[in-house]
Amino acid sequence: MKHMGLSVLLGLCTLSLGAQVPKPTKAEAAAWEKVKTSRAPKDFEAFLAKFPNGGLAVLAKAKLVTLKQAESIASEPADPAKVLLRDKLETREEFAARIAGLGPLPVGKGRASVDSYDVDNRRLDWTFEPEPWATAYFRPGRLVLEVDRDQLKKWLAVDPNATLVARFEVREGQVQPVEVFVQSPVGPLSPAAEPPPVIGAERNAANQWETTVQAKQVRLALVKIPGGTFLMGTPGSTGADKAHLVTIGRGFWVGKFPVTLAQWDAAMGPGSKAPDANANRPKTSMSWNDAQVFIEKLNWMQTAWTFRLPTEAEWEYACRGGTEGAWYGDVDAIAWYAENSGKVSHPVGEKLPNAYGLYDMVGNVWQWCQDRYADYPAEAMVDPHGPESGELRVTRGGSWNDPALLCRSAYRSKNAQDSRFSNLGVRVVAMPRNP
Repeated sequence: MKHMGLSVLLGLCTLSLGAQVPKPTKAEAAAWEKVKTSRAPKDFEAFLAKFPNGGLAVLAKAKLVTLKQAESIASEPADPAKVLLRDKLETREEFAARIAGLGPLPVGKGRASVDSYDVDNRRLDWTFEPEPWATAYFRPGRLVLEVDRDQLKKWLAVDPNATLVARFEVREGQVQPVEVFVQSPVGPLSPAAEPPPVIGAERNAANQWETTVQAKQVRLALVKIPGGTFLMGTPGSTGADKAHLVTIGRGFWVGKFPVTLAQWDAAMGPGSKAPDANANRPKTSMSWNDAQVFIEKLNWMQTAWTFRLPTEAEWEYACRGGTEGAWYGDVDAIAWYAENSGKVSHPVGEKLPNAYGLYDMVGNVWQWCQDRYADYPAEAMVDPHGPESGELRVTRGGSWNDPALLCRSAYRSKNAQDSRFSNLGVRVVAMPRNP
């Protein structure tokens, strides 16, 4: 199968559960190709003026809202108390870029010394002393920053009395470092690299933080997904999967792969072993209830992380990896589905990953979400968790037994939470208990 590009996406705009929506014309499609990556609101205003009711109007409006928000933030005076607050529509990269031009912002200071540095754990105890203007936003206290050992030695070699300075942002009332650097009377010193969010985390090939959790015999690879805003659902749809803006307010860690047979067997103990010789295939025939039991075992087997299922919004945000099309790549290259699977599941990680470095987000095995199923709202949402009641739970991603259309990033399905099918599995989300 050839690469599924814009032409396929445009065709999918009419799949909204029977709803009649306009199909973009060739002229509209060509115009969209020219403006879709633009950062200028005027380009999308011009597009909407020319195609106000076109098939891509919803997507253009979403882009316009995001860009105008960013433009409004950028035009505000550089009040140091405000620049520390990351807007909900800003990605981490956009936030860092916005404050980078302000120069040093000394919201607090500390003294770096060898005696206070834990070499084995790469941790540096640091006293937080807010500047007078910042006392309304921060309180004095002890923080722990992670800095590069070799970089710290270089700083101390140049000036043992150098002052450590940090930039911060606030998330849900918690102060978190964004950038760490040193001020010294002898001259400027190189800034430290961004500290890892958890000890032992390293950047993967996609430049995302990645770590491995060992829960007794179960070993799980996790990837850090940054918070941000995206267009969830199918552009042009007016049905249950209507496109709407969703903000993921904070980053989260998600399984690099679906849960495998080997991981399931290691957690569930004797008698659980499935009759499949290939332990690296995804665990299937798993109900939503089974997934909860597996997650409870993971949380009992270690104390550093809290595991759970992803919300539907987290799942689609992680799946898309910043893309807006039907798939995050050529469907044959990224997914095992009915036309290339041989009608069986395959070992995880054999297809190409998405932009975050996640494998098998679509195809191979359906993945349970925490949410109950309901139609999407039309309005923008922040960290949605689905309805409070309902008998059906959301499944996403498609499987080895499904056509490519059911393996789209936006495609939704649902099942009773006690359903066990040969193409139903799970991928976990985790949060560090002491970040």
